[in-house]
Amino acid sequence: MFYVVYNKSGKIYLKNKMTIPNVCHFTFFRGKNNWVWRDIHTLCLWTAKHNAKFEKLIIHYDTSGEGQAWDLATSIDGIEWRKTSYLGEVNGFPVTDQRLPADVNRLKTLINEGGFYSDLDFLFLKDFRNLL
Repeated sequence: MFYVVYNKSGKIYLKNKMTIPNVCHFTFFRGKNNWVWRDIHTLCLWTAKHNAKFEKLIIHYDTSGEGQAWDLATSIDGIEWRKTSYLGEVNGFPVTDQRLPADVNRLKTLINEGGFYSDLDFLFLKDFRNLL
């Protein structure tokens, strides 16, 4: 399958269409603010698995959560939990907010592995396979 691409001079050429892997990535960086894993995060994972029908869900996290919602989330079959080191600095600048390392991790992951990214407060209502 091909799709049309326009270059800077306006010429049209065809490029092979790449397949998007049926994988969804999430990040949960607690950082210095020690953010809490909530019920909505667990519900997000459940809807991603059962409604969106992703083949694989991958959670990139810096520190394990705690509590009933975390325990329930980690008991869901078919989810890969990847512990990722928290970046103390980016390009030599100190990081004071965990959102920046999460953004860097998200970008690197999508470039290297492909797939989809979602925030953990998103609820999936429909099957995503038709988007692949």
